[in-house]
Amino acid sequence: MISFRNVFYLLLALSAVTFSQQHPIAEVHQLATAGLEQIILQNYPGAEKTFNTLEKKYPSIPLGKVFLAAGKIAREYELHIPFSDRTIVKWLDEASAQADKLLRANENDVWNNYYKGIAEGYRAYYFALQDNWLNAFTSGLTAKRYFDRCQELDPSFADSYVAIGAYKYWKSEKTEFLSWFVKDERQEGIKLLESAIKSRSYHSFLAVHNLVWIHIYRKEYKQAYDEILPAVKKYPSSRFFTWDYARIMEEIDKEKAIALYKGLITAYQKTWAGNRCNIITLNYIVAKNFNALGNRNSAAAHLSYIPNRSQLSKYEIEELGKRLERIESLKKDLGVQ
Repeated sequence: MISFRNVFYLLLALSAVTFSQQHPIAEVHQLATAGLEQIILQNYPGAEKTFNTLEKKYPSIPLGKVFLAAGKIAREYELHIPFSDRTIVKWLDEASAQADKLLRANENDVWNNYYKGIAEGYRAYYFALQDNWLNAFTSGLTAKRYFDRCQELDPSFADSYVAIGAYKYWKSEKTEFLSWFVKDERQEGIKLLESAIKSRSYHSFLAVHNLVWIHIYRKEYKQAYDEILPAVKKYPSSRFFTWDYARIMEEIDKEKAIALYKGLITAYQKTWAGNRCNIITLNYIVAKNFNALGNRNSAAAHLSYIPNRSQLSKYEIEELGKRLERIESLKKDLGVQ
């Protein structure tokens, strides 16, 4: 079952980062494309360098600041590094204020509305990752309002598709018990996400990620597989897509899933971030899948790689949260000390 945090990630992060229209300034388009692709491939230093160039060459456009914040959030969240709060907030505040200034000059410009939407969308995502739900919802609704405005101004502006599609789907999914009161827009949301993918947006990979998790949530694993496969083929070294792919394969071919997760363990062992959170999580997932296959010895072997709670740092314990209880339960079941 997808966690509420993941739902919020899909709803808000995806609404923040749909950048499919080609920017009217060709070099802005080129730099945005290059930097975002570097994030997909976890080349975070390269992405930061690219977005610094974007900011220095085009300081009157908020995108450099927004994407600098995006790259830092992506790196620190993926690698379980404490957030650089002051820097991230500064970039997003400055980008949002800059967008306000542009809107005062021309509130009917689709890009000015987009700048405001993307800045507030990333702010919402950042708040959500810190469990600051009130501020996350406030910024998320602000972002959606500006993305709605983009679509009003230009119905072909595909940048708004992921934002509105994700919002429509998850709003309907999470308020299903209010179906007599809240309109069911799930299918409309899915269609918008599919349109975003077809538009070959800079962030269509996030539309793919969103659809994959919608299908997983609905237990539509064949559809999830069909969505993820092209992305995995295009970006075989992306940990982002490999993890999605492995999660799908848990439901189709557990042995294949185990092999993918083992590959991720190797990848994270080469990317030391000052903590063992991803490696611990992946060893637990591998053990869980081996256990489901009846291979208790291999499951126990992977659990033995996981330090006991007393051997973990306070930060690692906080980051792993309730997963530690599940790890300890499986260790007890398999007799792992």
